[in-house]
Amino acid sequence: MDADDARTAAERAAKQRNAVFEAFTRQEATPTGAGEGAPGVVRMLRSLYSTTRSVKAEGGAERMITSISTKEAARRLGVSQRTVQRWIKGQHNPSATVMKKLTTKARQAVTTKRGRAQAVRRAIANQKPTANGVRVKVSGMQGPKDYSRMRDIGQKLTPEEYEGLQHAYMEGGDRGALDFLENVLSDKYVENWNIDYLTGLGFDGVGPHDNDGDPRAFH
Repeated sequence: MDADDARTAAERAAKQRNAVFEAFTRQEATPTGAGEGAPGVVRMLRSLYSTTRSVKAEGGAERMITSISTKEAARRLGVSQRTVQRWIKGQHNPSATVMKKLTTKARQAVTTKRGRAQAVRRAIANQKPTANGVRVKVSGMQGPKDYSRMRDIGQKLTPEEYEGLQHAYMEGGDRGALDFLENVLSDKYVENWNIDYLTGLGFDGVGPHDNDGDPRAFH
């Protein structure tokens, strides 16, 4: 493998890792550092310390609002809640020591088993329950053995399968999640389904009346 191929492979691996993280946590996977000032700090805080609550909109409709838990961020970073609020408003920047700690935590959320587990558990606590399972959409180079190509496919997952997928990701990272998906797709769609690499991953809840359609993946 020459230098260009190695660089392409590394970029592809990073894109896959980030796409999977973002799908499971609904948070940005590539937080920025001190060089971008307040916007970078806010992205890292949102990635690490977000919380979601349900509110009733006009007409009785329910919607989810996600915000940064300044209380949790302050406790974890060893500063006052007011200090975190000033960071968010762009009135102050974290000290070099705190910025290093924040950047390290943000990186670990994506690249370590412990970080992934914490991020996914936080997302689970904030997500609305999916009693009917979810629909997963997978984009990338994939297909039956000897017939891989770039394509988008979708498949319903039962709550148990979705929980298994989350666990596979926490334990094995993006490759663990893809191995799990390959097994599900090989069982439910086409035998020996293979995912060479992934460019996008997404989840949508399955509505209570969405059980009469085609149970196979679409492409």
